[in-house]
Amino acid sequence: MIPATKSRIANQANHKKKVSPVISAAKTPRVSFSSTYINDQLTNNGTITVSNAVSLLQPTSLSSISGSGTYHVYRETGQLVNNLHFQYWSSPIRNTTMGSIFTTSNPSDFYFFDEANQNWSSQNATAIMQNGRGYISTGDVNGGTNYTETRQFSGEINNGLIQLPVGPLSNTDIVLVGNPYPSAISCAQFLADNSNLMGTFYFWDHNPQSNQNTSADYASWNLSGGTKAQSGSDIPDGYVQTAQAFMVNSATNGSFNINFNNGQRVAANNEQFFSPGVDSIQRIWLSVSTSNNDYNQLLIALSNRATDGFDPLYDGFKYQANPNLSFYSKLDNKQLSIQGLKQPSGIETKRIPLEMDAGLTGEYTIRVDSAFNFDRNKVVLIDELTQTRHAILSEEYTFHVAQSAVISKRFYLEISIKMESDTGSETNENQYNQGEPLAVNKRVEERFQVYHRAGEIRIDFGDPTKETKEIQVYGLNGQVLYSAINKPGESHTSIPTPGLSSGVYLISVRGTHSSSTQKLFMQ
Repeated sequence: MIPATKSRIANQANHKKKVSPVISAAKTPRVSFSSTYINDQLTNNGTITVSNAVSLLQPTSLSSISGSGTYHVYRETGQLVNNLHFQYWSSPIRNTTMGSIFTTSNPSDFYFFDEANQNWSSQNATAIMQNGRGYISTGDVNGGTNYTETRQFSGEINNGLIQLPVGPLSNTDIVLVGNPYPSAISCAQFLADNSNLMGTFYFWDHNPQSNQNTSADYASWNLSGGTKAQSGSDIPDGYVQTAQAFMVNSATNGSFNINFNNGQRVAANNEQFFSPGVDSIQRIWLSVSTSNNDYNQLLIALSNRATDGFDPLYDGFKYQANPNLSFYSKLDNKQLSIQGLKQPSGIETKRIPLEMDAGLTGEYTIRVDSAFNFDRNKVVLIDELTQTRHAILSEEYTFHVAQSAVISKRFYLEISIKMESDTGSETNENQYNQGEPLAVNKRVEERFQVYHRAGEIRIDFGDPTKETKEIQVYGLNGQVLYSAINKPGESHTSIPTPGLSSGVYLISVRGTHSSSTQKLFMQ
């Protein structure tokens, strides 16, 4: 089993610099902006260094490179528990070898995925790495424990159209590819340019508390959203960073080219949580954890672009890597880590089978990690074994597994639009007397969305407000934790929340003529 580099999702400032430079042999610039744009031709007769988490971006087909100079592209792995953990890599440099990049790793641990045979195959240390193909390697043989590695790719950078021939393949076969550029690429644009591929990206990610490659799983992303592999790890944000490899599935039979081009290249983007206006998809992340600290997550997304059948761009298969636990929804005979469904209307109710592979005995807990745009919906977890209906948005659900097994036809997620008769009646939904999220007060003049990221809570009203609004953040014990004022004419308010732990919080907005309360689920 093989882990993805932890620098998959960059964390950097939004500085951008657009240039069309000529670098002489006497110059050795370091690209330190988060994004440096080369609109036309880059002539390098010296040395250019591209630091970790930086994009050297050539965004059009007219962007070209020339000269006899050298490029050094650096990528960091993030924290590695030990040097036995595998990482997924690709090369942003032409005509390089794994032996020249992973000079301190064991060459016996160099592999690529042979898609024709659907199995791992050894990569010779002196063999040229194909542009756009993914490779795996363990760490520094002298790396020890809890350390970070920096890899240097040196030579001529990739630019323009890159085509990776693959096959022969059967429908749903796995292909291991990788970003071939010294800049991030957009997953959505990559899919648009490769109709022969299904729509889900799989990133290997390690449990940082484990010393075993088997105690890991795949984070995944498609147009419905993303799931993380481990508690505390990252959810993919729809971008693939420099030198990152990932798995995709073939959507057809035969051989074909996988296409990369400059139109896919973007500056790294970490702003997706603050863009509700362009995203009407509803998302709810569910996870199951065990008393043995195993964890697995799935995503249910509601979108009018999806159907209730299998949609390759909105549904993603579940690949089980952790032998102790796997959690997935079920569609026909397909196990899914991400399932997209058409949004319910009227009195329609979606009933989604949930299954899990429970490899160990003990206590298991199902909870909502996060919910987005679900303030109008009623969400119930059904346990057919105990004949209970549980308001899962309000509180987690714990049960006991006495014998390892595949748990099927027991749990279902039921999603419907909250009706007038539901207001105030949520406490009768299950035997534990737990409530569902508070309904939005009908007297509110302007509805709001609430998000949490990077140490702050943001409340978006859409349009500028017409009155002064007092905003308060409550804990479930009723204590006021933070307060702020949104003045007339302002469309949003941000509240710094340093040290706020994961859990459920109430966000109250009160004006002279209106009031409303929503729940915020923090991972």
